[in-house]
Amino acid sequence: MYTPPRNTTDYIQLRFQLARFRVFRIVQLPLTFTFANFHTLIQYMFGWSDSHLHHAEVFPNVVLYDYDSEALIGTIKSCGRRRPLEDYEQGDPSAIDHWRRFEPEDKPIYRVQPKVTRIKDPYDRVITMEEKAVTLESVWTQNEANNVSDGECSNAQIGIVYTYDFGGM
Repeated sequence: MYTPPRNTTDYIQLRFQLARFRVFRIVQLPLTFTFANFHTLIQYMFGWSDSHLHHAEVFPNVVLYDYDSEALIGTIKSCGRRRPLEDYEQGDPSAIDHWRRFEPEDKPIYRVQPKVTRIKDPYDRVITMEEKAVTLESVWTQNEANNVSDGECSNAQIGIVYTYDFGGM
């Protein structure tokens, strides 16, 4: 069992939308909620057991489907960002061309999982963090210039994609 979040007066209202289903929940949560608390809440809200693999990814530039796509309202249409161009060789035109053509535009800012293993793909530049150590206040902040995107996006344009492996589905 996870420890309860520390007391706060700062809350955020979140919509939890199941992908491919018209099922959602709207919940107001303290910003001191850890991702471990977040996981436990999702288990409770949707009646799931805690026996499956799961992880969360925090994305900037989230665009939701709106009323033009009634079946998909509230689900994510697009999200993410490319790895910064500064990570490539600035003086090499072929590296810049490679960045434009092949760098995925849908990378998360970071991943959150129950435990972080030391074995990591050296080409995966997305930071992975442990769910007990990360709070919602590290994602959304009162001053949007200090949110997880460093002001690149408003709080409303930041989202979490939670993946729950039901096994075999």
